[in-house]
Amino acid sequence: MECGGGGGGRGGVELGCCEGGVRREMEKMVGKVMELERECHVMRKEIEKGKSIRGKQMKEGVSMWKAMKRKFGCISSMYNSSCQVNKNMARPR
Repeated sequence: MECGGGGGGRGGVELGCCEGGVRREMEKMVGKVMELERECHVMRKEIEKGKSIRGKQMKEGVSMWKAMKRKFGCISSMYNSSCQVNKNMARPR
């Protein structure tokens, strides 16, 4: 059912029609907001948990990505963004 805006007659009937549609849309939005808040809460907990690597609490100044780069041997200057990890390749005989 489509709600019109105008015409003669009682505006209350038309408003009731549109009001119901608006109410449904608002209820959908409230549900979406609640779902997003739940996801945010879960992600916040995961981030707090992720601050420790292998059970060791990270130092305040060291980011997790920097620690991962260090683990894989990718520490470089901020001007040299390319990082190549030396791989032990089997040489042909």
